[in-house]
Amino acid sequence: MMLSVILPVYNAESYLEKCIDSILNQTFFDFEVILINDGSKDNSSTICEFYASKDNRIIYINQKNQGVAIARNVGLKMAKGKYIGFVDADDFIDNNMFQNILNPALIYNCDVVIAHYKICNKGKYIIPHTNIPVNTCLNKNEVKDNLLRSYYTGSDPIIPDLWNKIYKYAFIKQHGHKFQIQKGVRASDYWFNFDVFKTAESVFVIEDANYNYNNEISNSIINTFRENQFNGFLEANKKLINENIKFNFQIEYDKFYLPFYNNTNQYILSALSSKGYILGYKFVKQILKNKEFICCFSHIKNKKIHLKIIHVFIKLRMFTFAFFCYSLWHLTIQIRRK
Repeated sequence: MMLSVILPVYNAESYLEKCIDSILNQTFFDFEVILINDGSKDNSSTICEFYASKDNRIIYINQKNQGVAIARNVGLKMAKGKYIGFVDADDFIDNNMFQNILNPALIYNCDVVIAHYKICNKGKYIIPHTNIPVNTCLNKNEVKDNLLRSYYTGSDPIIPDLWNKIYKYAFIKQHGHKFQIQKGVRASDYWFNFDVFKTAESVFVIEDANYNYNNEISNSIINTFRENQFNGFLEANKKLINENIKFNFQIEYDKFYLPFYNNTNQYILSALSSKGYILGYKFVKQILKNKEFICCFSHIKNKKIHLKIIHVFIKLRMFTFAFFCYSLWHLTIQIRRK
């Protein structure tokens, strides 16, 4: 078998049929779909059972909820394909996705093939721009210089995610790559790919954009408040800094800190939505006093006036005034939404 497609499912009944249909309708036929229902509370299990009963390419697993990282590891253990691919249950793929991404894998025997993708929102889409060389097979040193380096320059849009890639299964097993449960926005797929690119000998990037990423639903998930998420941001930065002892990249801190800066600002606004202004004051103030967050402000230059004002208050250690600015920012967003 050429390809195993791993599809974790959790409460995805509104999107699941479109997703599975898009996989089964591929122009390429030599694949299996490992469909893992991770304890869904909606009608997802019924949908999974229906599709598994009508197509023998589907292997269906029903398990209690353990999270997407463990579900993907279950899929990896069961896979029989020469290559592994991943699809998220709220997205869908064009019918030539796997044919296009497998072609260079078979020609060049690559460890990983990466495709572009479409970000879809309300019937419109954009294709993110990448700085990674396309239509060429990158060797180990080129993987380091182009892919791993991107983790230290604010990242590249086609690098961190799973679903726009296929992986040679023998390569995955050889290096023992698997998914770890992670905190924060930089989740298990981000670190899975980081570890993959540390060991990959060959990576090919194609120009085709056949994966359709559902930005509307993904935004609602990303913006959900989680209490310990800020600690995840801090741990991610620390891990990258520690890993750079091996790589010795010249870090451009204005770019390196940008995801941390943007994610933390969004986290503060989400905390105010969840906790309110009174209970949120003590919680947010501890974030504003964090040394790493203060350090990131010294590297980021922002043209927006409200962020410039916050920068000044953070620099002067006037954290109550900074909190007041975040509260006004949050209130303005709420009023605009109404």
